[in-house]
Amino acid sequence: MEEFLKQLKSYLHGLPESERNEIVRDHEEMIRDAMASGKSEIDAVQAFGDPRTLARSLTATSLVSPSKTSDQPRSTWSEFRHVGRATLAVAALAPFNIIFVLGPYLAIVGCLVAGWSVAGAAVATCLAIFAAVANETVTHFTSVWAALSGTLLCLGGLCFGLAGCTFMAWITAIFAKLTLGYLKWNLSLVAPQLSEKAART
Repeated sequence: MEEFLKQLKSYLHGLPESERNEIVRDHEEMIRDAMASGKSEIDAVQAFGDPRTLARSLTATSLVSPSKTSDQPRSTWSEFRHVGRATLAVAALAPFNIIFVLGPYLAIVGCLVAGWSVAGAAVATCLAIFAAVANETVTHFTSVWAALSGTLLCLGGLCFGLAGCTFMAWITAIFAKLTLGYLKWNLSLVAPQLSEKAART
């Protein structure tokens, strides 16, 4: 039992230390309960299967379930990273998940990256044009009307770029929520005995 619990904890390296300790305690308790009901220690341990496979399923379940600190809002980038980790964890559970989980995820991420690139490029371009207009006005004494029109053009483009960034942040948040829902459903198929935690939350 001790060796099994030690291996299980080592394979849970992707989770916080406190959560790893909690999982190990829970499994130790389940093993002792099985032994108290008449099973041998070997049978009680073997009922959990390979510790590496079990750890993968537990890690995926933990990442798909809402965080215990979900009352503290994550930034868009932090949420995006969390969903990426959850996707990789679920994709590793079954060979077909590379197609049904990782494939669509990468395709949508590509669209999100393109959207963020366009919005970011719009902001950067407007700032560059504004700097050029300001430089031209100071060094070559461009007319006030030319400087004003250039400035207004830059401000309009900047508003467009910032609106695009706001829209992409909203789309990214929706994508993260929908992805976690899909991963939870997928997890109920590939590891139904371990998905109860995700289903309850």
